[in-house]
Amino acid sequence: QDLDLPINWESPWWPIVMGIEHERIHLETSSVLIRQHSLEKVRIQSQWPVCAQSGDAPTNKLIKVPAGKINIGKPFDDAYYGWDNEYGEHAAQVAEFEASQYLVSNQEFLEFVDAGGYEQDKFWSEEGLAWRQFSQTKHPTFWRWQNGWHLRLMTHEVSMPWDWPCEVNFHEAKAFCEYKSQETGQLIRMPSEDEWYRLCDAAGVEQIGLEAANANIHLDHFASSCPVNRFQHGEFFDVVGNVWQWTQTPIYPF
Repeated sequence: QDLDLPINWESPWWPIVMGIEHERIHLETSSVLIRQHSLEKVRIQSQWPVCAQSGDAPTNKLIKVPAGKINIGKPFDDAYYGWDNEYGEHAAQVAEFEASQYLVSNQEFLEFVDAGGYEQDKFWSEEGLAWRQFSQTKHPTFWRWQNGWHLRLMTHEVSMPWDWPCEVNFHEAKAFCEYKSQETGQLIRMPSEDEWYRLCDAAGVEQIGLEAANANIHLDHFASSCPVNRFQHGEFFDVVGNVWQWTQTPIYPF
């Protein structure tokens, strides 16, 4: 089959591009499965470089994001492949809000752990409490205690990199926000999807192209997280990249 451009929904090459994108998904999900495997069953791979930088985390703070309009959705003639639930249009006027300058670091989350956050029901939603009682967890999944805190990476453990972002599930993130709200007297929550897109606009985040990204994303730099103050986007850091990020908006298709 000759390759004729553009490759769109009508092109017989569209399933080929879909297969390539599907492999990218497997790369991400497999990284988590490998990380959950026992250390004796995995080997360090030179193709998966781990960030060697770590230190004390920077002090986080909230920065204002101006009000503005956002437009979400992919047009059918977009230059890049998209999944079916990406196409369509959604516009919204987003009110001014504040967002943290950095992702929540392991050091910042340690405060919640040391304060007994995993034992106090008042911080947890009904669903989150059910998960916590089922899992019996008392700290993030990949934290390990052995004469001090360590972090499990894909193929080995390292001394806790306190300035790396803390990797938690939705329930833990929500409980942490509730803890911070009670500690500070401010309303602290995860952003909505609209607010996250507005933050991207305000921070000047550009579409990731073929060159190495100014973000810790798709193995351009590391097969691990890195310090939360490594990749700057406007006044903020890691608006994209470093970890999967939670919003309070349920996923919805166009």
